[in-house]
Amino acid sequence: MARYWENDHYIRDLQEAATLEADRRIDPETENATKPVDITTSRAAMLSLVDRLASSANRQLAFLAGASLVISAIFLISLTQHSLSSIGRLLLWGALVSSAILYSWQRVKSFRFGFGYSGKPFTWRSDYSCILAVTSTTYGTGAILLTPETVTMNSAVIISVLTVLSSLLFGYGHLSWRLAAVASSLPAIILAQLALLFHILPLTPETQPGLAILLGTTLLTAVCLVAGYSRTRSIETEALLRHPRNAMQQVKSRHKKTSGAYNPYSIRAKDAPSSHPAALEAERAITGSNRSN
Repeated sequence: MARYWENDHYIRDLQEAATLEADRRIDPETENATKPVDITTSRAAMLSLVDRLASSANRQLAFLAGASLVISAIFLISLTQHSLSSIGRLLLWGALVSSAILYSWQRVKSFRFGFGYSGKPFTWRSDYSCILAVTSTTYGTGAILLTPETVTMNSAVIISVLTVLSSLLFGYGHLSWRLAAVASSLPAIILAQLALLFHILPLTPETQPGLAILLGTTLLTAVCLVAGYSRTRSIETEALLRHPRNAMQQVKSRHKKTSGAYNPYSIRAKDAPSSHPAALEAERAITGSNRSN
């Protein structure tokens, strides 16, 4: 077959256009708007999120321990007289929170150093989410145990609001896994708002500011849940771009691996003569080959 030199520029233009399209960076927000994110399509991306969750767990547990100390100090300062009942409430809550935090820390340590779970990261993630729910519940009980009737309204509001804010920050540190973020924040927030509700009922002119604060914390919680969901989707999208599942995503994320392995079938297909000129021209347009028979 005769060689058509006039098609060289056309084929070169096609190759350049394909290269530019492959190297073009993808905007994650645009991709999110057009296609839903499915993190389960890539096991490598899911493993990266598990590793991110485990690496930030110790910092979040240390933050929760510090927040517990601050709330304990506020409770002691707000007491007019240190009775045995109030000290017993504080010691009971401290024992519950410290045991939950220490157990959570031990589970994280056993996973990170390979002492447990036998290389099953997703099993650890599920177990850790359940542990976070228990930890958040024990932390939220402080808003009930540390706000008895002897505590003033201002002290009850401060303890409840600090519990809600610290729980939101604690959940924000676990956004690598959506269920872990919800389990680490929502139980404590619900208990803190119930404790504040017990203090403002029945409604009086003195308790109306407490009602406004309760509504404000509820609105803040709703806004943070929506923002956390959006942030979780962006984290999953970034993980999928770093660890794509199929070849097309690898090209778009500029992580496509090239292989020069010997393939006799592809060599045989290239050397085989084609009896159809149209098929040969289509092969040239795709592969960029300039061979002629």
